[in-house]
Amino acid sequence: MELSGRCWQGAQLLPHPTVSFLPSVLFVPPPQVTAIMGQLAKNVPMHTWLAALPQLISRVCHPCKEVSELAKSIIVRITQVGNARL
Repeated sequence: MELSGRCWQGAQLLPHPTVSFLPSVLFVPPPQVTAIMGQLAKNVPMHTWLAALPQLISRVCHPCKEVSELAKSIIVRITQVGNARL
């Protein structure tokens, strides 16, 4: 089976634009995983996310839109909570 130029979503292969620095196969999280992470983003205390801030920043440029948007929303919440305490 040829996987080049496609990404996984659950059991599906989806085409994605070929970019030289990306792997030829990209895992796209299933909707259930995205939903769970969305709930965690809302319910986990912000100080807990601070430990993962470098990983969150690195995911801002993730080619999977769902991953990128979730990382951005968590980073925005971290900065809003931090600014409210100043």
